[in-house]
Amino acid sequence: RGGARRPLADGERQLRVAAERLVARLPRLLDAETRHLASVESRVRALDPVNVLARGWSITRGADGTVLRTPAGTTEGDTITTQLAGGTLTSRVDSTEGSAP
Repeated sequence: RGGARRPLADGERQLRVAAERLVARLPRLLDAETRHLASVESRVRALDPVNVLARGWSITRGADGTVLRTPAGTTEGDTITTQLAGGTLTSRVDSTEGSAP
């Protein structure tokens, strides 16, 4: 009977030690994950279209509202809209050059 208690006591001790180690590691794990999340958040904010516009970029859309990536999406006489940080511009295409970005 006493021999059966020994493995049980050893198992309980091992479980207790493992739980203590886990509890001791939790603050470091949470800190690492918090730093990682802050890094991801920073990258997402940098790519937010509002922030991209604030850095001086613009988004130009064709008459159908699709984003224009090359001049090939327009023809002479088309009306295009350019979104800037402070508002929008409406323009008429006089000519286009090139088709590659």
